[in-house]
Amino acid sequence: MSIAGAMVAGCGASPNGNQGSQTLLVGVSSALSAAHSFRMSVAGTVHDEGRAAQAFRGAGVVDWASKRADLKIVAAGQTARLIIVGATTYISRTNAAGSGGPTWLRVSSAANRPALGGLLDVLGDPVTTLSSLSHRLLGVTSRGKTSLGDVSTTELSGRLRAWGPGVVGTITIWIDQEGRLRQLHLTGTGSGRSADITEQLSDFGTAVHVVAPPANEVATSQPPLGGLGLSGRQLGTCRGFLAFPATTRLAEASTVLNTLRGGKSSGRPASERLRTAFTSAAVAACAQRPHQSWSLVIGQLYFDHRQRYSR
Repeated sequence: MSIAGAMVAGCGASPNGNQGSQTLLVGVSSALSAAHSFRMSVAGTVHDEGRAAQAFRGAGVVDWASKRADLKIVAAGQTARLIIVGATTYISRTNAAGSGGPTWLRVSSAANRPALGGLLDVLGDPVTTLSSLSHRLLGVTSRGKTSLGDVSTTELSGRLRAWGPGVVGTITIWIDQEGRLRQLHLTGTGSGRSADITEQLSDFGTAVHVVAPPANEVATSQPPLGGLGLSGRQLGTCRGFLAFPATTRLAEASTVLNTLRGGKSSGRPASERLRTAFTSAAVAACAQRPHQSWSLVIGQLYFDHRQRYSR
């Protein structure tokens, strides 16, 4: 019997086999971890109530053993490259290139990194994603053998227990004969948002060479302040930024502005008038994207209007 067959037999492959089903996801996660590295691609849509659905796609390489990844994501008509080195994520936007200033934004705080959205959780770390979803799996049903290209897989699907008010989802996985994840399909609906994400993995054990960008090309995203009664995830989002007192918003936005301007090294920090204008624009930008990372939204604001804010 193949490893995949043993895993399916062990879970019972039935809607009532909760404990076995959870063990199955943990087993797939472990098999993926043992592979150390792989190539991956992802595509999906996220739909917030009252707004048009946003599609995205991405691809890259991941070395899970050393916590390194190099990924390219296309969303909202823009392309971003993500380099993950340990607990630090570096984000580069294509329209920032050639601007004469930092072309990478470093996000390393515990509050900001999760606020990049579930995308990084799924895209950069499917091993942890599978393990964390295991306790929410409400049974699994086998759909039999399916071929993905020239790879024979076993297709399994199940429902996910709600992880928020009215938030429910489904998961479908395709595992190969070695018990490794080959494809993952996640859906979720609730709290005014729906998501549909498909991820594919291949080339297990592929060589991955990922290094951090040169220091002189990196701007640091400052972590938000705590103590506002919001979760770490909310603190990192625009919703958290908008909940700051006005003086704190001004201080945080000013820090990001001066960092991106290179003000600390050049001795030319932004004027009070410019800092106030930038903060007002940051508030307006965050109001349109409440669930996105505030530091990334503000960084994007600067790069989009660099000529205005670098004076």
